[in-house]
Amino acid sequence: MGKICLILLVVLVLGLSLYAPLYYDFWYHGSSHDPAYRIGELDTITEDVSILSGMWYYAPAILLPFTLLGSSPFGTYTLFQYLVVVGVVITIFLFVKKYYGNLPAFLAGFFLILVGCGLCFYHRGGAAYHLFSLYIVAPILFCFLLNYLEKGTYRRFLPIPLLLLILTFLHSLTYIYLLGGLGLFLLGYLILKKSERALFSLLLLLFTIPLAWFTWGVHSFREALVYPPAYEAISSSIKDITIWPILLYTLVPFMLCIFTLPLLYKLKFNKIPLLLLCAFLPALIIGTFTHLGVNNWRVALDLGIFLTLTSGIGLGIALPHISFKKSYHSFSILCIVLIVTISTPLGGMWWVEDYSILREVDKEAIKFIEGAEEVLLPPQIEPEIYQLYSDVSFTRMGTKVPDTFDEYDYVIYRSDYLNPLPGGNPPTPRYDLEFEKDLTEVAVFPGKVEVKVYSSRPR
Repeated sequence: MGKICLILLVVLVLGLSLYAPLYYDFWYHGSSHDPAYRIGELDTITEDVSILSGMWYYAPAILLPFTLLGSSPFGTYTLFQYLVVVGVVITIFLFVKKYYGNLPAFLAGFFLILVGCGLCFYHRGGAAYHLFSLYIVAPILFCFLLNYLEKGTYRRFLPIPLLLLILTFLHSLTYIYLLGGLGLFLLGYLILKKSERALFSLLLLLFTIPLAWFTWGVHSFREALVYPPAYEAISSSIKDITIWPILLYTLVPFMLCIFTLPLLYKLKFNKIPLLLLCAFLPALIIGTFTHLGVNNWRVALDLGIFLTLTSGIGLGIALPHISFKKSYHSFSILCIVLIVTISTPLGGMWWVEDYSILREVDKEAIKFIEGAEEVLLPPQIEPEIYQLYSDVSFTRMGTKVPDTFDEYDYVIYRSDYLNPLPGGNPPTPRYDLEFEKDLTEVAVFPGKVEVKVYSSRPR
């Protein structure tokens, strides 16, 4: 039965993730600039491996052997995106099944794919390294850690330092989550169980802090200096944070948790793995509602995922014990059914819509400028995205229109941002290039978003 459930989930997530790219014939597989940045990084590191030592994270090292052997960075990272989203579902299913059985594992997987939008939005955004580290490698660590805390054999302990080391260097944001979530869990386990193994594991986790600091931590600190101090971040949270992305990512999972909790009342089951997942919630809540994280809406995605997994596991545990003679059981199940019924079609829509930010007008503009040497782009366009499909040298325009355009073969205008942010993009002035005397409009690509191409040396 477990194999059938897993196959159904894999077919579901694979079908949903491949539908939009195949149906809409994607050039660019992402709803943000992340894939372009990651592909560009991979390309640069392939040419000079030493660059890896100066980065915040070392996840590109996973794919580096393939590109060094001749695989293209674009194809390698794009394939990695789709393998990771399937790997997340498989890993989560096996992790939950190990401790709670098939039904909680299936519901956790189904909720992850269709009821919550976190997995979908991370996949759409191209954040494959983050998904890989937090939802594939970390659950493997959790399994070994829980086994060690329970049985304490030397053989079960050996993989823990290695996995902690991998997670420390793999992705900086995942490591911060790990410190907050895993640290809180081990501290609670130590206090309640008086476990020496928990103390040893906690010390091992703390030992990774200097390792992280002396590698990517120094670079992160330099960048962090441009962000406001912690006290400013907390005090400005309420007025500055855009609330609608947070509601979109967390409201449904939060409601599911609220109605699932009463169903677990007085039930006897192994609460430790579920508490391990819940231990991540305080750190994620702090990151979501303050500016202590660089992108609080991104932390909200992970908060939604952990709430979704918790509610799916809880519902799977409770369902065999449901008694409709109890009014609060009947009410909770009715609310859960309504939430799932409403949110599932919406969750499916997020997967199958045309989410690629590279529109047809961009493709036409890229084809039009082929053969040029220097092209100037407006602030609305990330050069890294256009650069994937052209050998042209792109320069991004600053806050002011330059005094002269003589050095550029073409100047491009776009009516809207290529990479829309969940919290809204910063306003940029409209560049009325048609009023520039030394520019001539040579091409217009109309649509919902309009792209114009100008030239100071029209052909």
